[in-house]
Amino acid sequence: MDFNENAYKNLDYTKEEFRKLTIADFYVTRAKYNIKRHINKLLKEGNERFESKYKTKNGDIRDVIVTTRVLSLERRNIISTTWHDVTELNRSKKEAENSTRDLERTFNSISRSF
Repeated sequence: MDFNENAYKNLDYTKEEFRKLTIADFYVTRAKYNIKRHINKLLKEGNERFESKYKTKNGDIRDVIVTTRVLSLERRNIISTTWHDVTELNRSKKEAENSTRDLERTFNSISRSF
């Protein structure tokens, strides 16, 4: 398996450690059904995009968007996968939703007083 530097560094592994891992080692939803489902869809449709959770070496959970494709290269099919860490984006969205909900409650409470 080939991978770039960001693949292992984003999950806090060394290159040597990451080389020994399987998808199930850092894929939080370890149910083999989910992994198999994504692989089956990839092989059927040629590409797949989904949101998942990956676990870093030290156990932190990262929200990721995974994009994977089957590519033909010199008469061989290879799977190309990229993922983008969206943990902070998701955290910010959740904070904004909570703030909005709090403001709505406050507004509703004040407007009932009048």
